[in-house]
Amino acid sequence: MRIRLLGPVELRVGADGFASVAGAQRRAVLAMLALRLGLVVTMDQLCELLWDEQPPPTARAAVQGHVAALRKVLADTPFELHTRDSGYLLTGPADAVDALRFEELAGEAEGQAGLGDCATAVALLEEALRLWRGEALADLPETPLRDAAVDRLRQSRTAALLCWAGLRLGQGAGASAVPLLKHGVRLDGLREELVAMLMRCLHQAGRSAEALTAYHQARVRLDDELGINPGPALRAALAEVLADDRTAEPP
Repeated sequence: MRIRLLGPVELRVGADGFASVAGAQRRAVLAMLALRLGLVVTMDQLCELLWDEQPPPTARAAVQGHVAALRKVLADTPFELHTRDSGYLLTGPADAVDALRFEELAGEAEGQAGLGDCATAVALLEEALRLWRGEALADLPETPLRDAAVDRLRQSRTAALLCWAGLRLGQGAGASAVPLLKHGVRLDGLREELVAMLMRCLHQAGRSAEALTAYHQARVRLDDELGINPGPALRAALAEVLADDRTAEPP
C-alpha cells in the first residue's frame, strides 16, 4: 500500500515505511486526489475542501503550491499528478490506495457471499477491515467536504462489518465478531443494525445478559440524543434474545 487514508493520511516512499505528508492542507489535497483516483478534481473542489465557503485571496496559489510539493514526494511512487484545465488528476494503481482497496475487497466479498462461498467472503472482509487504523482522514482539517468523505467511508466500513459479522453468526462463530462490533457501537451507537448484530452475536456466545445491556444502552441513547424509541431492528433482536432465554427480563 502506497497511500493510506483509513486513519491518519500517510504516504509510502521507497522502502522506509510510511510517513505523514507535511502540512494538514497538503495531506487533504493528496487525500481527495487519491479518493478520486483517475478523475479530475477541480480547483474549486480543492478550495472548498480546504476552506469551505471562505477561501482567502491566495487560495489558488496555495493549492498550486501544495500540488507542486506533492509532485516531488510522489516522484518515487507509482502515482503521477497531472494538471488539467479545470484542476488536477492523480493516476496510479487503485490497489495502492487503502480506501480503494477496501472498496474492492468489500465488493468481491459481496459477490462471493451471493454465490454462497461464505468462507471466501469472510476472508475478504477480514482483509478489508484490517486496512482500517482508526477514523478515516483523521488528521485533516475539519470542513464539510472532508466530513462528508469521512461519513461515506465510515458507512462503508459499517456495512462491511455488518456483513462480516452476519456471516460469522451464520457460521456459528458470532463470538469472534463481538470485539469489532463493540468497537463499532462505541463509534456509532445510534446505528441500530450494529447494536442488533452485537446483541445476536453476544447471545450466540451465551452472553445474553450482555446482549440485554447493549439493548438498554442503545435505548437510552436513542431517547437522549434523538428522542425516539428502538426501531424494528433492535426490537427484533431483543425478541430473539428473550425467546431463547425465558428467565431474562426486558430492560
